[in-house]
Amino acid sequence: MNDPGMNDLNVGAVPDMQHLATMLAERVSDPIAAAVIGSMLTQRGTGGAGSGSHERELQQAHGEVQRLRAALSAADAMAAYVADTFGACPACWGLNRFCSRCHGHGTPGRAEPNGEVLLAWVEPAITRLGLQLVPAAQPTPDWSNVQRETTE
Repeated sequence: MNDPGMNDLNVGAVPDMQHLATMLAERVSDPIAAAVIGSMLTQRGTGGAGSGSHERELQQAHGEVQRLRAALSAADAMAAYVADTFGACPACWGLNRFCSRCHGHGTPGRAEPNGEVLLAWVEPAITRLGLQLVPAAQPTPDWSNVQRETTE
């Protein structure tokens, strides 16, 4: 396979790390992978290493990218679980007014929470605080529109 971009490298020569990082970044379609590879190459410098060490560094970078992807996937799953449990926006939990899903209005309770999971999750912490959850006799009234009488 003849890659025209590889003509930039002289066979047997150790390329400058910045040049190599730039070349790799241009060929890797995943921006996370490109950033990790570029960062690893520029931080380590040449150090007189041969192509075998470059191959090891690339393998390490690939492994790190895979680890980061798995961690990101796990974090996304946990965020979705918490959002579903509390009835919040799964994208921002109501914290981002520029959110395309809720425009910052998706705070917990905005959608129907998963009551059974929510109680199972928070009840042990509530109990440990010496508090007790009791069902409301009726929904909590909205007092925001009520005008208070003043006695003078």
